[in-house]
Amino acid sequence: MDFLTNILNILLFLVMLGVLITIHELGHFIAAKAFKVYVFEFAVGFGPKIFRKKKGETFYSLRALPLGGFVAMYGEEDTLPDEYKEQEIDKSRSLLGINRGKRAIIMSAGIIMNLILGYAIF
Repeated sequence: MDFLTNILNILLFLVMLGVLITIHELGHFIAAKAFKVYVFEFAVGFGPKIFRKKKGETFYSLRALPLGGFVAMYGEEDTLPDEYKEQEIDKSRSLLGINRGKRAIIMSAGIIMNLILGYAIF
């Protein structure tokens, strides 16, 4: 019985962690989209892709390791992802192409969403 309880606790922990990470990354994503920053990919998890679908200009993916996630935005890296090499994206849609205040909101939006989640749970 203890073994089953431990397995259930681990699974519940992974589900809760997945929810927390998804809400956090969703904060960054929503803020970036609100300020018209080009988002290459919204991913939950790390590692190999389990699922990937493109809707509009953004890829949405679920990865194998549920211990993180990311929002890949134009201007975070010096180079474009391979899928976008031929595409001409306006510099004003990059993370560095917006003012610092908007950039700060995008970067802190994940934390703000976690605070809202905590408030909603209580």
